[in-house]
Amino acid sequence: MALVLYGTQDVQFTFQNSSETVQETSISLSPPSGTQQVLIYMQGFNCAYANNEQYGFGELGVSVQVDGGNLALCKAALRDNNMNKRIWGGQVSAMVMFFGPT
Repeated sequence: MALVLYGTQDVQFTFQNSSETVQETSISLSPPSGTQQVLIYMQGFNCAYANNEQYGFGELGVSVQVDGGNLALCKAALRDNNMNKRIWGGQVSAMVMFFGPT
């Protein structure tokens, strides 16, 4: 069975300034009636240390996914385990696409 695009939803995940190594957040979605498949892809991110004197992440991992079609999840992690507990935060933008039968 062929699926067609029913609609899209832009999502903007915001991570408040924190010294936590891993930050996670979620956003509720509004899928159109009849949606059978939901896909999400990351469009971009802007994460930074709160202290302007600190530069460059050693490694930053960002993931986006959909849980059950009604919730978009995002996880950002400093892969150096943020041993010195620097304060960091930022935003991740993604696009959610809803598909259903013709």
